[in-house]
Amino acid sequence: MAARKRMCNNAYNADSYGHYREAKVAQMKHHWLWQLHFVIEEIRILKDFEGTILRLDEDYYVAEDVIYILKEMNKIRRSEPDRYKMMILGDYDEIPTWSYRGMSGIVRQEKWYVGVGRGMAFGKEFWNEFKACSHVFCTYDDYNWDWALQETVLKCMTGSLNILQPSAGRVFHIGLCHGFHRNVEGCSSESIKHQVTNLLIENEEYLFPQKISLIHNPEVGFEPGHAFVNGGWMDPRDHRLCKSFLGGKKLTEQTILLLNKGVRT
Repeated sequence: MAARKRMCNNAYNADSYGHYREAKVAQMKHHWLWQLHFVIEEIRILKDFEGTILRLDEDYYVAEDVIYILKEMNKIRRSEPDRYKMMILGDYDEIPTWSYRGMSGIVRQEKWYVGVGRGMAFGKEFWNEFKACSHVFCTYDDYNWDWALQETVLKCMTGSLNILQPSAGRVFHIGLCHGFHRNVEGCSSESIKHQVTNLLIENEEYLFPQKISLIHNPEVGFEPGHAFVNGGWMDPRDHRLCKSFLGGKKLTEQTILLLNKGVRT
């Protein structure tokens, strides 16, 4: 009510918890979407690219054979493109302490949901299906792209989001100590990086496995439930900006001005 009395621009668009837009929160979902959109839709040299796209954050560390494993996994994915829509190259946050011996070439069939791994790889067929469901992703009241993606899969995309994932991860998150949701004292990215490099040195002989085996997970029938909304995403300007990416419109300075004024583009 206070916002309405003060005639705030967004007074009638509070989120699920009665909170109003915070730019530092809302930008996270925009940033994830903009990255993918720019690479896939805006870079001219990739216009006709029909290969596999691997998304990595700046605080990820990759094993020496990550491209080799990706190519081998992609052979499996392409053999059943309607079944496997994505590949995940690493675990979520856990840094393994076990040997890669006997598991380096094992690939598991899993279902993607929030918290399942890092290092997403997919083809344009997934991207096009995702774009067709932009209305769910862009209006779901959650500033987290992953929770919004999980809800998009459940509500709009055909079937489950089945993935392939190596039992021995090739992508590692070294930015475990600090971030939007955490700030661990006495922890540093250098110490995490040291753990990862030691792991890879100890298992160097097991990298680039000659044989790749697919294991069908008996728990793959598990279906993730609907997400618990975290809010932070009810401003119609965010909805319009999000849809402008997925609608194929170039984000020009003029487009931004129109969005801020509430004009549909």
